[in-house]
Amino acid sequence: MNKITFIAFFCLTMLSCSDNNDAITNICGIWTLTESEHLNERKSISDDALLEDSKKILEAKQKITLSIFPDNTYTKLCCKGDIYEYGTWKWIKEGERVCFSHQGKNEMYKLKIEVIDDSVYQIELKNRNEIIRFKSQEKLFVNYKEEPFYQANNEWRLKASRKENKQEIINRLGNYFKHITYLLKAADKRDLQIISFEYSMGIIKIYSSGIGIEEDEYTPENWKNIFYDTSQYDEARSIYNNYLKNNNISFPSSSDWVKDDYTIMLSIYNDLKTGKF
Repeated sequence: MNKITFIAFFCLTMLSCSDNNDAITNICGIWTLTESEHLNERKSISDDALLEDSKKILEAKQKITLSIFPDNTYTKLCCKGDIYEYGTWKWIKEGERVCFSHQGKNEMYKLKIEVIDDSVYQIELKNRNEIIRFKSQEKLFVNYKEEPFYQANNEWRLKASRKENKQEIINRLGNYFKHITYLLKAADKRDLQIISFEYSMGIIKIYSSGIGIEEDEYTPENWKNIFYDTSQYDEARSIYNNYLKNNNISFPSSSDWVKDDYTIMLSIYNDLKTGKF
């Protein structure tokens, strides 16, 4: 092998190793649960292989989305947003063992990453209690802090521990508006044909090229319960409703309702931040 050929071969090998290494160690992204198996539960003996496989996917029916970010934070949502978890993660051994920390509790897992199809990946997390598998849903934006499920865009989900004053209620509304705005922006940037508001339903009513207020009877209980009590929820509703009545937030509609609604939400968010609520 001559010198030039050897150098070319060496460079290609290094590039190949680099790409493979990224695939093995990069767990940042948005992941959806596909299988879950609880190892400490007493198992019944069955010769039915399909029945045994079905048990592993039952929990996946309650959709769980895990978002892992480069700043060593993560969020997890399930049950239509009823359950929200956030915390930090770190490598115990890069590419092999990882630890997730939430409210002082540490969960350590053995990690395995597999390529399913082209750019679709699966991660398997295993410890003595469970085996959980997630499939890659979306790659993160370069500016990942604009991801809808980044922790700073989900502070509205944390239930108030005391009565909040008007400005604090407005701030809570503002964080929710921020989340919805990023949800629409993400759908536009990713060119999604279908937008899931499963984890984000609340006081905002989404129309085709329009934004309104959801009727009280259709506002999810988990959204109402983020407030300290019913009176605080009523106050938040009144603040938003009065804003809609007293401000013109309509824009010329186009053929792209996602862009239209994103523009409207930007306007609402700007008004809230500039004291018009």
